[in-house]
Amino acid sequence: MFIDIDNFEQNKQTIMEQIKLCDFLGFDLELTGIKGEYQDTFEELPFERYLKIRKVSMKYNIIQFGLCIFIKKQKGYVAFPYTFYLFPQDLDDFVGLQVGAVFFNSEHGMDWNRWINKGVGYLNRAQYQKLQDDYNKDFQQLDQEELKNQFEKILEDVKPIDKKTIRELIDKLEKFNKSDEKQITIETTNGYQRKVIYTYLEAYQKNMIGESLLKGEMKITKLTNAEKQAKDEEKYLLKTNRFQTKTGFYQIWECILNSKKYIVGHNCFADIMFCYSHFVQCPPISWEEFKEDVVKHWPPIYDTKYIIQSAQPLEKIRSKFETSTSVENLAEFIKNNMNYIQIDVNLDQNAYHTAGFDAYMTGFIFINLTKDFTQQELLSQKNKLNQFKNNYSINLNTAEDIKLTQKYIIYIKFPEEERKNQQVQKSQRIQFQKQAFDNIINALKQQQFDISAYRIIHYKYIYIEFNQEYDLKQIQSALQQVGEFQECQLFNEKQYEMDRREFKEKEAKSDKFDKR
Repeated sequence: MFIDIDNFEQNKQTIMEQIKLCDFLGFDLELTGIKGEYQDTFEELPFERYLKIRKVSMKYNIIQFGLCIFIKKQKGYVAFPYTFYLFPQDLDDFVGLQVGAVFFNSEHGMDWNRWINKGVGYLNRAQYQKLQDDYNKDFQQLDQEELKNQFEKILEDVKPIDKKTIRELIDKLEKFNKSDEKQITIETTNGYQRKVIYTYLEAYQKNMIGESLLKGEMKITKLTNAEKQAKDEEKYLLKTNRFQTKTGFYQIWECILNSKKYIVGHNCFADIMFCYSHFVQCPPISWEEFKEDVVKHWPPIYDTKYIIQSAQPLEKIRSKFETSTSVENLAEFIKNNMNYIQIDVNLDQNAYHTAGFDAYMTGFIFINLTKDFTQQELLSQKNKLNQFKNNYSINLNTAEDIKLTQKYIIYIKFPEEERKNQQVQKSQRIQFQKQAFDNIINALKQQQFDISAYRIIHYKYIYIEFNQEYDLKQIQSALQQVGEFQECQLFNEKQYEMDRREFKEKEAKSDKFDKR
């Protein structure tokens, strides 16, 4: 089912009840942008990839949130897939679009008009809390004496230039109250005077309401008790509707978190980052702090991409798999090669890259990949995520992530450049780096080091992979005769991470683009 502002309220309660009853939730996002400023690389450390996707998640938006609710039955499952169109309702918020993402989503039938005109509102945690505080304040009941005291205090602080006009307006309103007239128009000269008059009406004239007109005029109307009650109910309904419209999907998100039912995605690290950025808060710069927050406050997360690539019980299936492990390919493989579990589902959306359908297919894959897992085997996959094109998988449970390569890796850092004549420095730096790179690699090869890969990364380091582990002092000794090496620094993986982290976190702190 597609959900937008036209049918959100009428379906919201049903969806939240289904979430509370379900066994697990499949999810998927369609986004307005996903690529960072530079390409993903194998040698990126997990915290570097995190900082890059952190920036992307704050720059771009969610178009569709796909949620599929899976409830176990005596035989198989019943599934309820939903595609929520989401669009921010705060007028100070922003929308970022990446051309590639626009083309991709357009090719897969994205309804852009529906997204913009009928997208369900959403907020992050801080925005929701502020809106809720303002909403509660609007309906806070103060006794009449307290309202009068507030008004008198405001009146004491009124500027002399306004005080005379306000006194005259109050006299006029008191005479109006004693008259048989139903309505009167008064003239103010500025917004402050109108604010004071509204406060006066609330404190002293509960049977009157004010309405601002053009050119500083205010229309004051007397109400009967019945009319006053009707107006109060209308005001309550208007503010409540506005609150519900602005909070929108945040209510569903909070229900998901509070349910503690595990959530299942496919290659879902970026999706998790976008959820955190748009529904929780600006992600922290610290990778470890982010992990700790997600594990503490979110339900368990399962990534079917990680499961198919890593789970030991699926080793035989992996050996038969010849194509990429995309959602489409995995689903087709399961249907053609496995005795799969049936799912009772009513699909009004059956196209890949529609978020609700992808969420459903992700759940279908999860059910059938893990159907023979023991509880311990399933738990071993919890909060572990695939990373595209990387030497590491993510482990949210611990500070340490999962290194996939068994290669021994070292880094050689080029000397820091001086900033006197940048053009000359750049030319000299490139020449120095090329010469140093060639001489260092040749020296290692000549001395029979078992090298498997090498390249310059981030314009600052030489990245070198070995097929076996060497003592760092042995490598340093082998490079003593290389002149350029004397100006460089040799790092093991931990030393490199510390050096790189210091630079990247400082860079992240200087970013000022996030408006949330």
